[in-house]
Amino acid sequence: MRKWLIVGSLCLGQMIPNSYAVVDPAGDAWHRMQVAAHELNYEATLTMVSRRHVSTLRRVHVRVGAHEWQRLISLDGERREVQTGQGSALLFEGNGLTTLMQEPQHASTPEALTSPLPSTFYATRLLVNQRLGGRFSQELQLQPKDTWRYGLNLWIDNASGLLLREEVTQGDHRLLVLSVTDLHVGPEVGLAEFKHAVKSVSVPASTPPTQAAYVACQSWGVLPPPGFQRVALHEKVINGTMVDEARYSDGLATVSVFVTRAPANLPKYQQPRVHHWGAMTTAEQWRVGGQNTYLVSVLGNVPARTVLQMLSTWQVVMSPACAKHY
Repeated sequence: MRKWLIVGSLCLGQMIPNSYAVVDPAGDAWHRMQVAAHELNYEATLTMVSRRHVSTLRRVHVRVGAHEWQRLISLDGERREVQTGQGSALLFEGNGLTTLMQEPQHASTPEALTSPLPSTFYATRLLVNQRLGGRFSQELQLQPKDTWRYGLNLWIDNASGLLLREEVTQGDHRLLVLSVTDLHVGPEVGLAEFKHAVKSVSVPASTPPTQAAYVACQSWGVLPPPGFQRVALHEKVINGTMVDEARYSDGLATVSVFVTRAPANLPKYQQPRVHHWGAMTTAEQWRVGGQNTYLVSVLGNVPARTVLQMLSTWQVVMSPACAKHY
């Protein structure tokens, strides 16, 4: 369930906040793609190929003032849908809401949500005038300089700046291919759908701690691989349960560490459980910190060694300021 939320978030195109000035053609294409993803109203039909699994998705993005609303719907099998916006991520399965994730809300401009082209740990190459699905695009290739991260090939629409195709690679292997097969862009696109969703979905009231208050109370940490830095720290509310999340990024790949205090009646397993879903790798393990036991889950679009590095180095550093919290 949590996996589909994370995959949905990645498909919905969340970017790491940072400021950026364009300095080269590849950086220009990267910057334009990010601004378009946050600024435009658009609707797209997507085909996702992950190893031997093929799925079809529909994505809707609407920007209203300083806030964004996004919807990702599986068009295959039973209903699965993710909606994000106004500080919440909602997962619907079957006939109802199954997962509610809430975190502090931060309004921002599209420019403020862009990140620099990560050229330190990736070799970049830009190919222009690539025709894809009847639309002209630029192909931006980012190949890793080490084995801590995957490669990425991006086809960026010349007309709108939106992403038309994405390939996640490891050497000569394609782990994930995400292709846009139908695209509509315009100020009115998705607005009626957004207004209907706001009226029909009731989100329970919740007041997670502010970012500033929570950062002062964090009592655990990990040792990330080279190039990954912590870019966000939240205490989320998932179905009424408080869950810590620290998010790390190298400017392209993103890894999230979720920590939940474990109920005493749950069975504990000592060895990490590792799962792969296309380019997504997850690992989780029960860990002891202080007098408590925690479920630590690490998820990211990175190789297994990156996830296991962060899981294996997780530790609690207890402090008086966090005694009540933990």
